[in-house]
Amino acid sequence: MPENNQFQDPNIVRLLWTSGWDSTFRLLQLVVEKGATVLPIYIISDRASSPIEIETMNKIKKLTYELFPETVGRILPTVFYAQYDIKKYPEVTAKHRILTSQSYLGSQYEWLSRYAKQHGITDLELSIHTDDRAYEFMKSFVVKNEDQHGSYYALDPAVGDDNPLSLFRPFRLPMLEWTKVEMKEHALKIGTFEIMNLTWFCHAPRNGKPCGLCNPCKYSMQEGMAFRFPKESLLRYRLAPAYSKVVKLLRIIKVK
Repeated sequence: MPENNQFQDPNIVRLLWTSGWDSTFRLLQLVVEKGATVLPIYIISDRASSPIEIETMNKIKKLTYELFPETVGRILPTVFYAQYDIKKYPEVTAKHRILTSQSYLGSQYEWLSRYAKQHGITDLELSIHTDDRAYEFMKSFVVKNEDQHGSYYALDPAVGDDNPLSLFRPFRLPMLEWTKVEMKEHALKIGTFEIMNLTWFCHAPRNGKPCGLCNPCKYSMQEGMAFRFPKESLLRYRLAPAYSKVVKLLRIIKVK
């Protein structure tokens, strides 16, 4: 665990970092462009991709320091915390349940909100961007703010604690109006694209490569990131709809 003041120090940015495209873009934006000090936070779950994500974070940090020596020391040691150690808060879970009854919302927002509550974090940065499904929940209920690290969005203070959207109260959303393609263009502009190419997104890797079938792979493909996939992953993605139809047909035949 970090020193207690690292969770409250206004000079440190607390960033949920998964080694993925969006959170890595924000990490590099902070340490390269803003000269900020970042405390990365990674929640360990049972995802098959976790070992690759942790290895990728080490590679990204190493290459960042090599290409931008002035950033050395700006990325603090990553805080690792097990998902099953996050305390239960029924009121938080209830809010997430209400939101998911309205539309799909990833389960991670529920346990990340509980994590922030448990540790008294009121400004955990999440890299929700324009193409994320959570964007649809948030876009009409946020206000834009500025601090020494730039602009970010946060839940409108007018949203009361009885509103299920208060689930997002502990978060800052600096990437809310960015797309993945815009991040790519900006990374090329400031010289961080080589580092961005190290990022990882797949939740179900096959032989150390993206599967092309899990939701993060599908979303990345749909958001203009096809160049990140090897040929076999692209093929699986393109054949998935046909394969799904065949499986359904075989099930129907079996029932008959």
